[in-house]
Amino acid sequence: MTPKKTMMKARPKQWPAQNTGPLISFLEEEFPGGIFLPELASRTGYSVQNLSSMFRRDNMHLHKAECISRSLGYTLRLQYEYPGEYPKDSEYAPSEKVGNLYGLDEYCQRMLRTYNYLASRANIRGETVKAALQKGDMMLSTLNRVASGVGLRIVWHFEKGGGDD
Repeated sequence: MTPKKTMMKARPKQWPAQNTGPLISFLEEEFPGGIFLPELASRTGYSVQNLSSMFRRDNMHLHKAECISRSLGYTLRLQYEYPGEYPKDSEYAPSEKVGNLYGLDEYCQRMLRTYNYLASRANIRGETVKAALQKGDMMLSTLNRVASGVGLRIVWHFEKGGGDD
């Protein structure tokens, strides 16, 4: 008897896609017949249950989204768009640790704001933001709350190349 393949289509009824929407759209392009979670699990090393849970809860750590992208041969790059203008004399010195969270760090440096300011705008603890930026990782829902709180728009880009870990 042949094992039955479990197809999990990324539909709004199953997956809310508020926080994971850009990743789900990317996966739908990569798996036009439906997102086959067992294949994605074998590529990423995450279990089918873990992947399903992340998408159903509409939340995951940013590093997991990056891992999923890499497992399919892409690099995830987040682009932060600030609707205002940073002060002309402001400078940004990128940190090696912030990774795809660079936009939050840049906002703080250019606007002379603290991580506690970011946290207060999202109604979360300052230590949460500080730890996330030190690790270069945070939950997508938290990232979206923080970015929204200071007026940053995040655009997800999936660039071919980047390969497996």
